[in-house]
Amino acid sequence: MSATTDTPAVTSDGAMGTQLQIRGLGRGECPEAWNADAAKSPLVSAIHDEYLRSGACVVETNTFGGNRMRLALHSLGSPERVDSLNRTGAALAKHSCSQRPFPLPGTPLAHPLAAGSVGPTGSLLEPLGPLAPADARAAFREQAAALGGGGADMLLVETMSSLEEVREAVLGCREGAPGLPVAATMSFERRGRTLMGVTPKALVGLAAELGLALVGANCGSGADETAKVMREMCAARDALGATPRGSSSTTPESGPGTGQQAIYLMAQANAGLPSVDAATGEMHYSGTPEQMAAFARDMRGIGVNYIGACCGSTPQHIAAICAALAC
Repeated sequence: MSATTDTPAVTSDGAMGTQLQIRGLGRGECPEAWNADAAKSPLVSAIHDEYLRSGACVVETNTFGGNRMRLALHSLGSPERVDSLNRTGAALAKHSCSQRPFPLPGTPLAHPLAAGSVGPTGSLLEPLGPLAPADARAAFREQAAALGGGGADMLLVETMSSLEEVREAVLGCREGAPGLPVAATMSFERRGRTLMGVTPKALVGLAAELGLALVGANCGSGADETAKVMREMCAARDALGATPRGSSSTTPESGPGTGQQAIYLMAQANAGLPSVDAATGEMHYSGTPEQMAAFARDMRGIGVNYIGACCGSTPQHIAAICAALAC
């Protein structure tokens, strides 16, 4: 994928969790359990379908909390349940992708991609916390194997705060689903750092070390903060000589004249900041589709290759992004 503005960016989807809440997901309920529930899995598919109709080329599986540690909080951490919930989650997204006619004008993809969502374990790794790196990697390996078995086209490690956990997640995913592309995004807070103090430049450096072709930022504190982070990532990528140029393909390539593998960038900002309606208890996000469209144009202009949204976003936000990028 070229980083120049005359090459289309790829539009990814928006929030899953808040869309499930609109459809009845209760407080404290396990989202991944809906994947294998005959009455509720059609609602998960409907979310994928709506994002695809809105123009998304990449949709994420409903498996963000699908590792054994997170599922154990709902008494669903057995190997059998980890496998079934992730496998069915991938199959739902893959089926929705198979129903979407492609290619669409202006997209470099031959077909929509089902991205297996891989979120954090929820525990700090040693020596700062109780989780041994080997145990974290094993959990990610187990989840990745199930996502690959369900038909995921790629794996997206996301909303990470620790570089050490990103490393174990990427290596575990590669072990569990050999041959599937792996991407990684981190959640950056105000002042452009993750909760563990990681900088955008450090993530790009890890991408170069591990040979990751796609990294970026998701969640965080809204589009303005994410835009600042992405500018730092673009600068770090340029400094490495890893900016993709002269290609309309999403296939990894070498940077210009350096031998460094090209690094593509992904930005998935929250739709503004959340607030709670005192009367109803419902959560609302401040970002409008028009604001997300402006964000998308800005991101494409600086060379971001995959652009979508995160918490609080809707198919309407994704449709606005797609229109802004002339998908």
